[in-house]
Parts: sequence; C-alpha cells; structure tokens
Amino acid sequence: MADVWGVDDDDEGNPFDDDYGSSNGGYDDFRGQDQQQQTRSTDDYLREAVGNLVETEELGQEGLAHLAGQREVLDNIRNNVSRMDNTLDVADRKITEMEHPWAIGPVRTKASGDRRAATGDVGSAGYAAGGGQEFMMEGVVLKRGRMFKTWNKRYFRQNGDHIDYFNNKNDSKIRGQFILKDATLNILSYGERDSNGAETNKDNCFEIIQKGERKGDTIHVESTTDYNSWVSAIRRKINPERHKSHAAYEGSNYQPGSSAGSNRGGVGFGNAGQDAMLDTIIDKLDDIDGISRMMGSEVEDQTRIIESLTKDMDRIDNRVEQNKNRVQRIK
Repeated sequence: MADVWGVDDDDEGNPFDDDYGSSNGGYDDFRGQDQQQQTRSTDDYLREAVGNLVETEELGQEGLAHLAGQREVLDNIRNNVSRMDNTLDVADRKITEMEHPWAIGPVRTKASGDRRAATGDVGSAGYAAGGGQEFMMEGVVLKRGRMFKTWNKRYFRQNGDHIDYFNNKNDSKIRGQFILKDATLNILSYGERDSNGAETNKDNCFEIIQKGERKGDTIHVESTTDYNSWVSAIRRKINPERHKSHAAYEGSNYQPGSSAGSNRGGVGFGNAGQDAMLDTIIDKLDDIDGISRMMGSEVEDQTRIIESLTKDMDRIDNRVEQNKNRVQRIK
C-alpha cells in the first residue's frame, strides 16, 4: 500500500519508513559515515596546520640566512672603514711633513679629527648560517632565594643543556648553574607553593628542580612572551628525545588511525595519530618562536652596526675635509 509519499510502506529506500534502519543500517550508517567524515576532516586540518608551520619555519630559516649574508656585508664595510682610517693616518703624516718642510727631526703628526675604528662590540644573534644552530635563551629574570625567599634580579644565559646565571649581563663571574637534562620543571600558578614551601606571589613563574634534588629554584619572568619561550626552551632540554619526535612524524607516511603514540602528556584528541600531529604543531610553534627571537636579535644588532657605521662615515668625511683645507693652506 502506497503512503502519502507515493511509495509502498515496506519500501527499503524510503527513509521515512518505520522499518528503515533496521534492515540495512539506516541511521546508524549515516551516523557512522558522519563520524568518519569528521575524523578525516580533523586529520586534514591537522595536516594543513603542520604544513603551514613547516613552511613558516622554512621562511624563517631563509630570513636568517639573508640576515647572515647581510652581516657579512656589514663586516666588509666595517673593515673598509678601518682601512680608510689607516689611509687617512698616512695622509695626516704626509700633510704634516708638508706643513713643516724645514723641520729638523721628527715632527708630531697633526691628526685630522678623531680616529675611531668602526664599532666591534656588537654581538651576533648566536646562530649558524643556514639555521643549523639552535637558539639559546638569555635575559633578565627574578630568582627567589631558597633560604630568605627574597626575589633577586639575575641574568640567565642558556648554554646547551644548562643555564648559567650572573648578577648582570656584563658580569663574567657565574653565580650558579642549572643542569636541565632530566630535571623537573614545575609550572607555578599565582598563590601556589613551590618545593621550598614558599607561596608564589607573582604570575609567570616556574620552578626548576635538578636531577637528584628535592628542592628547586623558583623563577619569575616579567613578560608573558618571554616566560613561554623560557618554558619551551627548558622543556626542550629536559626531555630532548620528545622534541625530536616531530622529525620522525614528518619523515613517515602517517595514516589515520596509526598506532604511533604521543610522547606529550595532557589532554589530546584520543587518537594516537592525531595526538602525534598535535605534538608536532606544538614543537613547530616552539621552533618558530626561537627563529623569531633570533631574527629580532640579529636585526637589532645590525641596526646598531649601521648606526655606528653612519657615524664613522660622517667622521671620515670630516677628516677628508680637514685634510683638504690643510693642503689648500699649504698652496
């Protein structure tokens, strides 16, 4: 018997039939297909995110390579400025001799203005051309003492898998050191107590407990951006094998439902393959943050060099003009 839709009630192709879904899967099939499509979409989004981050990292490495080439150009200019100074020194001596043709014995050379070599105390950003070297964090933080629980300003400088700290940036005496390998990093929320029982009265705090120790040191970083970068850099050295896991993912032919597990703790998608891609995304963001900092540091250094070279060229121009006037007077 036909229903209002013009088909028999027992038509299996009628989605409004009471029996639909009991004989050929029906709604269960639709729901399963929808879930499968959703899973594929999540995988696609994650793959796309990884691809975009890989491309961003490559662009950053290209930028570092260009900056390295630019620094070589600046170094050549700085060397040429020094050579120009040497040439003007010779001109100073010759012009002085011309100004005192009847002098008996040596005559003190009259300098044509100040002579200063181009600035050479501007450090590089600490990376190898081509991006082979990893960025190392450094900067001013507050370190809380274990005994008196007071906050002291210290300059932290990461060197591989350890952090040296000083009273200030220009201090050569190391006041202490943290060995990061196999250490414990505790993220401390405001009001939370550290391993020494002291309450954390600041945001952006973390604690480093070195291997074999029960008590640690609490660190405060003023900038949230710097805080996140410090945490990422320390985690990378505490467990370097986990950080290398994204390279293994990139070189594999990942398929949805892969049994490759995530090495990162915390909440994930519940799918081992998707969690592995999520780890890769987090690691890539850490890498890009380091590249960004390298580029920023290098740009600042080169800006200072350019400013110094500009002043040096003005100074050399003045020396040339003075020597020109001296020669004119001799005539």
